[in-house]
Amino acid sequence: MPRALENWLYSFRDWTIPRSEAQESLIIWAGLFTLASVSKRHVYFPRSLMGSYEIFPNLYVLFIGPSSVTRKSTSIGYGEILLHQLEEINMAPSGTSASMLIGAMSDTIDGSITVVSSEFGSFIQTSKEDMYDILSDLYDGKIKHDYQTRAHGMEYISHPCLNLFAAATPDWFQDQPLYVIGGGFSARTIYIYETTTRKRQLYYHLHWPDFVKIEKDLVHDLEYISKLEGEFKHDCKETADAMEEWYQRTSEQETQEKLVAFRNRKHVHVHKVAMLLSLAESDDLVLTMTHFKAALALLDNVELKLPGVFAGMGKNIFGGEMEAIKGYIQRQPGRVEFGRIHRRFWQALPGEAKIKELLGEMVTLGWLQKSRNEGSNVTYYEYKEQS
Repeated sequence: MPRALENWLYSFRDWTIPRSEAQESLIIWAGLFTLASVSKRHVYFPRSLMGSYEIFPNLYVLFIGPSSVTRKSTSIGYGEILLHQLEEINMAPSGTSASMLIGAMSDTIDGSITVVSSEFGSFIQTSKEDMYDILSDLYDGKIKHDYQTRAHGMEYISHPCLNLFAAATPDWFQDQPLYVIGGGFSARTIYIYETTTRKRQLYYHLHWPDFVKIEKDLVHDLEYISKLEGEFKHDCKETADAMEEWYQRTSEQETQEKLVAFRNRKHVHVHKVAMLLSLAESDDLVLTMTHFKAALALLDNVELKLPGVFAGMGKNIFGGEMEAIKGYIQRQPGRVEFGRIHRRFWQALPGEAKIKELLGEMVTLGWLQKSRNEGSNVTYYEYKEQS
C-alpha cells in the first residue's frame, strides 16, 4: 500500500499538538526521532559525497527542562507509542549498563537499537563513563563495533545503529562531569532546552476517533518509510553549493567555548535532519533547498538555547583531587591500572564512579591517556606529557 499521509511530520503534529501543553519544539523533535528510529542505516549520504565517511539519519535527542513543567516525558511518549507498534524496532530497556546495551545490540538481527528513557540519569548511571564512551563510538555508524564484557567476553556488532531519546532536568545535567561538555557525546547530541509550556489546559473535549485514525496512518507510513533504502543526493547543484557555502562560512566562526563541540558537528546534524524532513514527505531520497533551510532553522534554534543547557557546568569542586591523581600517575613508571588508582584515592573521593568521572575529565583535558588491554576488561591510565 502507498503512503496514507502527505507529510508524516505534519500529521504527527496534528496528532499531538491539539492535546499537548508542550512547546512545539518538543513535538517536532519527537517526530524527527521517531522517523530516525525506523530509518536506521537504510538511507544515508554516501562517501562519494562526504569523502571519508557516511551520514546516517540516527539521532541522539535529549530534552532538558524543569521537572513536571515542560511535559518532556509526555512528548517522548508520543513517539514511543508509535514505535512499540512496529515489530522491526528493537527497544532497549530504559535502565541498563554499557555491557548490557552492547549485548542487546549484538543479539539483534540488524545491529540496531532504540533507547527511550524519560530519566536519562537512570539510563546512564550504572556505568556512566563507559556508557558515554560507547554512545560516542556507536553514533557514527562504523561497519563493526566490538566491546569486551566481563560476562560474555568480546561482543561484536555488525553495522551498529543506535537512536537515543531521553530527558533530564537542568540540575541533573549541570552536575555531570566536565568531559560531557567537550567530549564526543555532547557533540553528537541535540539538546532541546525549554523551561515553560506552550499553554495550560486540563480538558480538551476531543473527537477521539479522529486521533485513532491519524495514529493508524502514522504507524502505516512508518512501516512504509522503514522499507526505503539507498543513497541520498541533492536535487540540484544550487542546493549542494548553498550547503557548501554555509559550511565553509560558518565552520571557523567563533562561538562560546561550551558550544564548540556542537558547532563542530552541526553540519552532520543538518544532513541528518534534512534527510528526515525529506523522508517525511517523499520516497525519492532527494534533499532540496527547502529541506536544508528547514533543518538549519531547527538547529539554529537548538544552538540559540544551548547556553541555558550548559549554564552552571564547569565549576569543578574536585580540582585539588584531580591534581593529586594526575601527580600520582605522573610519578609512576608507565601505565597505571585503574584498580591501583581506586585503592589509592578511595578515601578522598565519594566512590568508584566519581574517580572514573575525574579520570575521564583528565583524559578530555589531555592530561592523561586511557587504554585497555586486548582480551581483558582492565583499564589503564598514563600521564601525557604536556607540550
